[in-house]
Amino acid sequence: MFQTKLILNLQSLASDGLTAFMNTVTSLGDDKILAVILLLILFGISFRKGILLFQIFMWVLLITDGLKTIFNLPRPLFVNSNIHNLQHDETSLSPFTSAGAETFFGPMDPQVVEEFRRQGSDNFGFPSGHVSSVVALWGGIALLFQKRILYWFVPILITLVALSRMYLGRHFLGDVLGGITVGAAVLAIVYLLVDRWGFEHKLFKLASLEFAGKLTNVLLYAFLLVVPLILGILSPDVLGKGAGYLVGANTALILIVMRGELPDEAGSFLKRVVRTSLGFLLYFGAYGIAELIVETTGLEAIAFIDVFIKSAIPIFVSIYGTITIGQKLGLEKGTS
Repeated sequence: MFQTKLILNLQSLASDGLTAFMNTVTSLGDDKILAVILLLILFGISFRKGILLFQIFMWVLLITDGLKTIFNLPRPLFVNSNIHNLQHDETSLSPFTSAGAETFFGPMDPQVVEEFRRQGSDNFGFPSGHVSSVVALWGGIALLFQKRILYWFVPILITLVALSRMYLGRHFLGDVLGGITVGAAVLAIVYLLVDRWGFEHKLFKLASLEFAGKLTNVLLYAFLLVVPLILGILSPDVLGKGAGYLVGANTALILIVMRGELPDEAGSFLKRVVRTSLGFLLYFGAYGIAELIVETTGLEAIAFIDVFIKSAIPIFVSIYGTITIGQKLGLEKGTS
């Protein structure tokens, strides 16, 4: 799974047209593109399903980033200099021409891995973040919306993104399979929570979020706030971004539920467009202000503030502000 032969064979088919197509496909797994789709669903289609998708997406991001750091494995470009980075039109400067693993299920060349780790690079390969993110978001959409067309579209999309990552020289087969496994594992857990525990309904009920001694309430708060906060504090450089987004979004959710004014998701197409636009405006506005404050005060030197706080504040402002302002402007009605 960590052999370079498959990638070299795929790149032997390279042409300008195929490379352009693969770059387009791989962009569908970019975090920024997926985040835009996520916010469109959250504000324009279904707040409740959007919040659930947000949990899936961010937990997959956290797990993927954590595994990348733990395994600390190079990308194909470092393993074999004959492989090209077709995504960014770069050639490899690696001194190695290793075939990667000696057997299909074997480990990567130990000498190459040792040199990669000695250099201290953070350009890790395993597992593929593009692939795990696509599985998380689009698999989550298929799981929550349950439309027949999605059951056909999502597997095809995941396969194409996985192929594009290998063709472009960005990942081994093992990397993309690892990404699929991470995304699928989180989706399986969410399915069990939704199907067996009724998580989709309990997450939005005041009784589930009251400061009571119930074990389910304690576990829910641990999931929503405590665990992400601890992860963000312990490893702000690696896990701070995903943890910050979770804490910010979940804090907004808790306040909205406690206020008893969840959006009923009704409204015309125009109202949905205005809500979505407001969400994006508040997010980028809050992010710009947070970034300006951090830079002018020199706080960017503190990783927790530069990564965690700059992620938590904009998403909190975006979600809480959009719902609050939207209800005041009549863009959506509140429902308990």
